[in-house]
Amino acid sequence: MDAILPENRQRGGYPLGLLDAFSFGIGPLNLDPSKLMNFTVKNLKVDLISSRDDYALVQASGMVRYPIIAMELNFCDQHDVRRIQDGNWYVDIYASERAERLQRIQAKRQQELAQTPSGSGGLDPFSMLKDLGPMMERVLDLCE
Repeated sequence: MDAILPENRQRGGYPLGLLDAFSFGIGPLNLDPSKLMNFTVKNLKVDLISSRDDYALVQASGMVRYPIIAMELNFCDQHDVRRIQDGNWYVDIYASERAERLQRIQAKRQQELAQTPSGSGGLDPFSMLKDLGPMMERVLDLCE
């Protein structure tokens, strides 16, 4: 959280620890929804895409591992980083530049989806499971 722009830390989304509040146990079985969110990152690569005075676009890529589904997936994300009055650089997770990038990426993905031939038999659960990894990697690719 120290890397996030201070005014972004409490804005929108779920407060930290909300999922922990929903943890419960039934006999020997414990359900902890926060465990669904656990992941580890490896082979992290960070590149400076562009910069000017008090702004930089940084790209982070690598592999993310979700133990709950036993999958390792490629990811890529671009972050808007700003230097503020204290002289430190912070990630602006609500940057207008990010919103515009995500809209362009979403439009491109929708176009790709429209061009993908749909199967003749509707949704096949087995093919959906087979395609889960590539589908998730597309979702985790937030780079232009």
